[in-house]
Amino acid sequence: MTRFTISWFILLTPLAAAQTQPARSAADAWAGYHSHKTLTEALRAIAQGADSVATLTSLAKTSGGRDVWLLTIAASGDRPPEDRPALLIVGGVDADRPASCEVA
Repeated sequence: MTRFTISWFILLTPLAAAQTQPARSAADAWAGYHSHKTLTEALRAIAQGADSVATLTSLAKTSGGRDVWLLTIAASGDRPPEDRPALLIVGGVDADRPASCEVA
């Protein structure tokens, strides 16, 4: 009996937690694509919120004068991040596809 009770508890706990979350409509969840300004603000917030592991660097300027951002996330270690294995995620390469920035 105890095993059966524990099993139900394990199964129902996530459901109970899900019920306590406030309902969000699709309109609330989707506010549209970020502009360069709001994307810059979001990247700065990430870098400031995780300042021990995140660094935001402007790599270059576009012909329109906008920064091309590099957000580096790396734990501290004996070697600098550029000397360790890495994963490169690129977004915003093609201006006709704004979703790439959102996904990256």
